[in-house]
Amino acid sequence: MLGNSFAMGNEEGEKSPEPTLLTDEGVIFEENLNTMDLSKPFSTTEVFVDSEGNEITVESSFVPSDEITTFGSSTNNASVGVWTSKVNWGTHGMSYKFDVGKSGSQWKMSNARAHDYWGVFVKFSNPSLNISRATSTNSYPAEINSSVKADIFSNAWFHIATTTVRMETTINSKGTMKLTWN
Repeated sequence: MLGNSFAMGNEEGEKSPEPTLLTDEGVIFEENLNTMDLSKPFSTTEVFVDSEGNEITVESSFVPSDEITTFGSSTNNASVGVWTSKVNWGTHGMSYKFDVGKSGSQWKMSNARAHDYWGVFVKFSNPSLNISRATSTNSYPAEINSSVKADIFSNAWFHIATTTVRMETTINSKGTMKLTWN
């Protein structure tokens, strides 16, 4: 049996978990998300003792998004520099970085990188991050597209859905940057 401690928020007097022996099975977090208020942050902590008597602490935490939406967009004024596009859906999210510059009177996007995605009970595969149009024109925006396949589970083994999570960042010739997600 693995030791486990669960805390909602930053409560005073939180008990430390009792150390237990780390087995070959690895770390197992067992929490019923159906009984939790996912509008509030929480964390779980496991303390293990390895075969040499060293304590090992493993913590997993969750901070909900201020506004959880499954699709939408946001708009900013572009400026030259390094940008990060990020969407947090509460239980999963995605982000990437890119550089913004000017090419004459048009906007240019380059060096798409640091594509990251995360989730609770989600297995990710087939990530894609590419610049589909590097420089805006008077008719079309500069554009970065990202996606990742997400297999969603209700617990560690029961598969409930497969979807593709997508994000797109565009900058039009007037310098309006738009992030769209599904």
